[in-house]
Amino acid sequence: MRQELNPEAPLNGAAAPQAARQTLEIACGSLNPPPWRWLADSLGLPFAHWTFFSPPATGLLSKVRRIDLHLMNAVRLWMAQLRKRPPDLLFTHDPRVSFWCATFARRRGIRVAHVAYSFNFVKLPTGFRRRWMSRAFQDIQRFVVYSTMEQQLYSEWFGIPLEKIHLQLWGVGVPDVAHRETPTVAGRYACALGGNARDYGALIAAAALTPHVPLVLVCRPHNLEGLNVPDHVRVLTNIPFGEAMNVLYHSQFMILPLAGAQVPCGHVTLVAAMHLGKALLATQSTGIADYVFEGRNGVTCTPSDPQALAAAMGKLWGDAPRCAAMGEEGRRFAAEHCSEEAVRGHLRAIIKEFAPGARAGPHI
Repeated sequence: MRQELNPEAPLNGAAAPQAARQTLEIACGSLNPPPWRWLADSLGLPFAHWTFFSPPATGLLSKVRRIDLHLMNAVRLWMAQLRKRPPDLLFTHDPRVSFWCATFARRRGIRVAHVAYSFNFVKLPTGFRRRWMSRAFQDIQRFVVYSTMEQQLYSEWFGIPLEKIHLQLWGVGVPDVAHRETPTVAGRYACALGGNARDYGALIAAAALTPHVPLVLVCRPHNLEGLNVPDHVRVLTNIPFGEAMNVLYHSQFMILPLAGAQVPCGHVTLVAAMHLGKALLATQSTGIADYVFEGRNGVTCTPSDPQALAAAMGKLWGDAPRCAAMGEEGRRFAAEHCSEEAVRGHLRAIIKEFAPGARAGPHI
C-alpha cells in the first residue's frame, strides 16, 4: 500500500538533537557500477557511515526500454534496506536514480534529505514520464546542475522551485594522461572527444573544407554512422580514458561540436581540456556559457554551420601562440572553479545545510 508522507514530519537528518549525534549516515546511489564512492574518498569524514548503491551489471542495461525496469527493481530493494536504517543524507547521481529513489522513498515512508547531484538530461522526458518525474522531484530538497541554463530549464520543465536548483561547475582533478611523454597519435593535430549530443556531421563537413588541419576524433561508433570520414581524420573508439587524455594533451586545440544552441553537454571534456591547457573551439550553446569565454579561453561558432566551423579551425590551426595563451587562461579558470577542492567545498556546505545535527569535524 502506498504510504503518503506527512509534510510536517521532520527529516531523518533533523530528528536527533545536535549534542546526541555521533555519526552521520550518508547513502549514495548511482546508475552504473562501480558505486559512486568518490564522495567518501574525497571528503574523509571519519564520523560518517556510508552506504553505496548501484544496480548489478546485467545484459538488460544494453536494452534502452528495459533499463528503468531493472533500475526500478534495484532501487526498490535498496530503499527497503534503507528503511531499516534511514540515512541523514541521500545523494543520487543521475536523474533516473534520483527519480526512482524519490518514488520509492515516498512509498516506503522514508523521509530523508535528498540531494540529486549531476542532475542532467541529454534528452528531456515528455508526456506521462515528464508528469511522473515532476511529481517525484517535488520530494527532493536540492538539485545540483553543471550550467546556469539548466537551472531555468529544469525549473520550468519539471515545476521545481528555482531556489532548489544550484549551480556547481563540473570539477575534477587534472586528468591522468597515459604515457604522457609518448603521443598516442604522432604529429600535430586538433582533436574532438566525446559522444553525447554531438554534431559530428557538421565537424566532418568542416574537416572536408580544411584538409590541411589533421584531426583526431575520440568518439563512439554510432557518432559517425552514415558519414564519409576524410583521409586526414583519424578515428579512435573504445579507448581507455588515459589514452583519450593523451590524445587531448598532445593536440593543439579541442573542438566541441554540439547539436544545438541549448545543449548542456560536453562539460567533462571541456574541463579536461582546460586542465590540460588546451584552447577550445565550441558551438555557441547556453549550456556551456559558464565554461567557454569568447577570445579568452576559446572561440565559438554558430551551431550546425560547417563553413563557420571550418573558418575557426583554420584560424586556430595557423595561430599556435594564440592557442597557447587561451589554453593557459583556461587552465587558470579550471584551477579556480573546476577543481576537486571546489567540489569538496560545495559538498561540505551541503552536508552542513542538510545535516546540521551531525558532529562537526575537521573536514567540515
